[in-house]
Amino acid sequence: MKSIIKYLPLAVLFLFLSSCHDKIQVKQTFNVPEYFTYEQLRKPIISSQPIPLQKPGKIYLKDKLIFINEELKGIHVYDNSNPSNPENIGYLDIPGNVDMAVKGKVLYVDSYVDLVALDLTDPANIRELGRAKNIFPYILPPTGNDYAIDYSKVNESKGVVTGWHIRKEVRDVEVQPYPPRYGPYPFLKYSTYVTLNEGFVPQQSNSGGNGTGTGIGGSMARFTIVNDWLYALTDKDIRVINITDPQHVYKENKVSIGSGLETIFPYDTLLFLGSRTGMWIYSLSDPVTPQLISTYTHIRSC
Repeated sequence: MKSIIKYLPLAVLFLFLSSCHDKIQVKQTFNVPEYFTYEQLRKPIISSQPIPLQKPGKIYLKDKLIFINEELKGIHVYDNSNPSNPENIGYLDIPGNVDMAVKGKVLYVDSYVDLVALDLTDPANIRELGRAKNIFPYILPPTGNDYAIDYSKVNESKGVVTGWHIRKEVRDVEVQPYPPRYGPYPFLKYSTYVTLNEGFVPQQSNSGGNGTGTGIGGSMARFTIVNDWLYALTDKDIRVINITDPQHVYKENKVSIGSGLETIFPYDTLLFLGSRTGMWIYSLSDPVTPQLISTYTHIRSC
């Protein structure tokens, strides 16, 4: 009993200290967003003079044309009449573009949150036919550095985020005792919690064909066209988009899927969705509402 009484003051002191929190100021470096207003984003897209490839992304073939994405900036158009020497004939300035898909004489592209239909009747004079606004999730581009994003500065009403600038700020940090209760930092609780997660960039592609059919996309496609439907794979769902009238495209449905799916490819009345650990097969018996019919898993790979 005496030994318990002897250590009681220490126990009381420990409990008292464990409930204390002090604030200190720490200088931190963050990525702060730069914006395009929605008015800037939605300026009509038209052909301009060709420019050299700088940071090419996806590639797409349709008849005698090759489309090469310039990551998050636009699309280069090549005339492939002479396959041994494709000719760069134009450039499309498309902010936030990642991928494309073609049906007949219409090129469908993503532009951040919008889907845009472009007329390919004259490949040297491509023009915008229609636009479906806010059809894709709001996305954030890569930062290109290891600093955290200040999400408190991300405001969708200002427009789309096109880039970042670095800002150093002094912020209050709350010191707390061990063991930690807030994330991976042993003794610090950020008064404004900031994570290192970056936005996901939706992408796209397709089945082969010529004339009035669809084109051929790459193995990392996230768009595909089947008949009058464009299926766009995002990080959480399949967007089912009606393209019967290219001047008035619109989202018909949204089908939830598992996370981690990266690619989409059509075959007959099926959609194959690939991930690093397997494949999901959907039936298009009802084209508006694809139904999961099978899955196949394999060892994790790239």
